[in-house]
Amino acid sequence: TNVTDILGIGAISESYYNISHMCGSHFHFINTYNGELWSHPTLGEVKLRFFPSLDWKCRSIVLGIAGAAGSFFCEQCMCPKSLLLPGVPHAPLLTKKLTEPSLSPFLHEISDLHTCDVIKSCDASLFQSFTHELQFESRTPHSQQQNAEQYQKKGRPTKEQKNFGNQIHQPLLSIPLDQLVPLPLHFSLGEGHFVLCWLYSLCQAQDNTNPSTKRQTQVTFPSPAHLPAPWCDVLEDVFQQHSLDSTPTWDILELTIHFLDGVVGDLAQDIEMLEVLEREIEKELKAHHPPHKKQKVSPQKSPEKKLHSALLQYKEECEKALKNAQGPMEKGFRAWLKGKGVQPAAFHGGAIPGNQVKLLFSSKLREGILQLFPNTLHSKISRVLELHQTAEALYSKPAFLSSCEINELAITLLQLGNELPVLTGLKPIHKLHLGCFHMLPFATKWGSVGLFTEQPCEAAHWQFFQVW
Repeated sequence: TNVTDILGIGAISESYYNISHMCGSHFHFINTYNGELWSHPTLGEVKLRFFPSLDWKCRSIVLGIAGAAGSFFCEQCMCPKSLLLPGVPHAPLLTKKLTEPSLSPFLHEISDLHTCDVIKSCDASLFQSFTHELQFESRTPHSQQQNAEQYQKKGRPTKEQKNFGNQIHQPLLSIPLDQLVPLPLHFSLGEGHFVLCWLYSLCQAQDNTNPSTKRQTQVTFPSPAHLPAPWCDVLEDVFQQHSLDSTPTWDILELTIHFLDGVVGDLAQDIEMLEVLEREIEKELKAHHPPHKKQKVSPQKSPEKKLHSALLQYKEECEKALKNAQGPMEKGFRAWLKGKGVQPAAFHGGAIPGNQVKLLFSSKLREGILQLFPNTLHSKISRVLELHQTAEALYSKPAFLSSCEINELAITLLQLGNELPVLTGLKPIHKLHLGCFHMLPFATKWGSVGLFTEQPCEAAHWQFFQVW
């Protein structure tokens, strides 16, 4: 029997200081009673175990780690970010030995797959095609505390975070790290965005084969000079930095549009709330004070409305510039996806929501996608979508998995880690590491991933902000 209790609910800015001061008593409770027996009047003796289903950013803060951008980004092991390379497989078990010299310290020959911790409860005969192991040192509560102490003694220099495993604070949670939920929803969202961007890049490659439809390599950013000073300065700094990094201009434009979309939406909500409040105040004043003759005052926009109008205008300018940079195939593909109900949302850098990820991976949409691309790309696209669909159905299942299902999940995730970077030629995202390396041991130990999903917490965001 699984019993889930909400210890608390509230809104808080995500920082180590805020979370440690506002939620410290909750973490103390969890650290004290995790794994302890409690006497329940009906159930008898119950062992408490806590499975924190936080998103990546919040969980990194709670564990005192710098986050996904750090050199050692993973919260459970010491996988270096430098090992996420374009076109290079990334999974606990590999089909072939990697020959890059920089990878050799992390590669280990294995003779008996049945003893591999990741798949020790699975059928070893299913894994004969995997002949090499890729493994990393695990983090432990003790190593986290030790690294945080040493970093503190060193004076907390930002440039030396990687020398301490990016452990920049004492962990607020000190439970066994195998109880960290491998974030099935965020894994799905991340991989959905990855696949969508890859499909866009295939469209761009097709457009670029024809000189008349070749996508512009450089697109001029609309000038943000008419925006208020802080916004103008920040956007110009971002554009300049990414031009130095040789990041494609259209990628930055796309991210800017999604960012502005979220800001404009938030501002619209704030303005609406202020207008409601103003009407309520005016109503109260009329009820308690006699009416008096008002002086005619020319209507003036509030600072919020001025900023909203300026950002909305700039967002439309960015959208126009991006549209001009797209070739006909990319435009057609984006329009086709939108007609099918797959459209990037104004959060998480333009990722598509969970229900749209399932739709993108579905057999129904796959056939339509294949018809839009040349036959030479069909096998790649079909394989990428098929692997994601199979894995998602298993790790999102809100039930305990049978031994056959765990075997299938293990095989699918290992194939995903081995094949996805090779098929796409792209660098694996950090969420692929989480899924391939830490979802398997979690599923084999606790019997499910979907039962512990962060989905209910994420779904509660909308209802929360409607009330508060």
